[in-house]
Amino acid sequence: MNLNRAFKNTSFMYIRLIIVTLLSLLIVRYLLKYLGVLDFGIFNLINGVILLMGFISTAISIGVQRSISYSIPLGKDKILESYNSNLVLVSLVASILLVTALVFSKYIVQSLNIPIDKVDSTLISFKVLVVIMFLTQIGSINTALIQANEDFHLDALLSIIFTTLNLASAYSLQFINDNQIITYVYSLLFITITVELIKLIYTRKRYLNVFFDSNSISYKEILLSMSFIGWMSIGTASASARVNGTNIALNLYFGPIVNSAYAIANQTASKVQLLSTNIIATLKPMIYKCESRGDREELLSLSTFASKCGLVMIMIPGLAFIFEMETVLNLWLGDVPEYTSTFCKVMVLTIMVNMMTNGLQVAIQAIGDMKLYQLVVGGLSLLSLPIIVILASQGVEAEPLILVALVIEAIAVIARVYILSIKASLNWKVYIIDVIFSAIIMGLLLGGILYIETRVIEPSIIRVLYSTAISVISGAILTYLIMLNRDEKMIVKKILMRR
Repeated sequence: MNLNRAFKNTSFMYIRLIIVTLLSLLIVRYLLKYLGVLDFGIFNLINGVILLMGFISTAISIGVQRSISYSIPLGKDKILESYNSNLVLVSLVASILLVTALVFSKYIVQSLNIPIDKVDSTLISFKVLVVIMFLTQIGSINTALIQANEDFHLDALLSIIFTTLNLASAYSLQFINDNQIITYVYSLLFITITVELIKLIYTRKRYLNVFFDSNSISYKEILLSMSFIGWMSIGTASASARVNGTNIALNLYFGPIVNSAYAIANQTASKVQLLSTNIIATLKPMIYKCESRGDREELLSLSTFASKCGLVMIMIPGLAFIFEMETVLNLWLGDVPEYTSTFCKVMVLTIMVNMMTNGLQVAIQAIGDMKLYQLVVGGLSLLSLPIIVILASQGVEAEPLILVALVIEAIAVIARVYILSIKASLNWKVYIIDVIFSAIIMGLLLGGILYIETRVIEPSIIRVLYSTAISVISGAILTYLIMLNRDEKMIVKKILMRR
């Protein structure tokens, strides 16, 4: 592992994380305040439908980054072939999705539980968000090129620019009297165009050997990417169906108010998840390149280390956040919709469970043999949606429904470990002891410390600060003592010594 580069890239991503998270919290607050609970719920509902329709976007992004990362150790001709072949594939898929979504847009909006007086504005907003999805998909080829070359400083900068402009748009809604939701989505369209143009200009200037060349298009490469993206889409569709399908189901059975609580919980969980996805993102190109070189042992070592790092980076602040949820939400939102606190707690726990094997998810992507993995894990994830719909139709309240995803994710963790033991000769017994059991022990100890602290001190902003500090200090000590093996402790020591 290139320790200096890994540390540098991780630093860029965590600077981004701090800035983007703080700005995103303000964005949600302003949207909830100026759009109102109803329009905020509608915006997140149609945005969820877009994500559900565009589930393939994530698969495309992962597939393109894998392909380009895989090609880098093989030389510039292979890079050019990979870039141009995937550009053709991405453009074709994005265009098909754009036309399909626009043609059926009216039917889709009418099928949702939207108040009559909001249908027209919802339809316009939906169409604009579809165009944003299209632009993002086309731009994914440039994003993949940047990340595959590990230029995470630009990735961080672009995220900050996007979020800053998004915040300005949300804040400016207070000066708009009518059609605020339409104004906001059009501003998002402008921001997306701006950011994608910056990426395009940068990649043309930075990577001079990468350009469009029809002679470099390889139909074999396109077919290989189509196969990978096809199987990857099962997993992304399942994950999207779980999150956004639950979003739609809650809206249909409980209305936009409960949907707003779920939307806030999703926003909260996604920001917490960034704590781990940042470090996973910096390690992902390295894992892909290990497989390209045929170094399976290093791939498994890096993947295990990535799982531990990702899990710890969520567990330490996440547990403190769970214990201080009510106080944090009141400080953040002021008027907190019903169910929000419970939704947030369960979703943060679900992410923690997922992170136990997040590195293994990258490993199977690097290997490329996705069929068994996606059928099993994707099938499990997709199973949560019909269970939620059946329970909701039988009169089960909203809060218990969120637990379904947590239970399914726990089963999926075991499935991932088993599949990697078959596909990559992972020692599943060692992994369960080294990662999963160690994480459970650390979580119980850290949770116990926070439980005692929150029982002694009355709820307040001061207690939130105490809980955060105690969680960080205790979590760092427990991570070193419990989570890291001897080799990983040596890696940490080397990183610290080189600073």
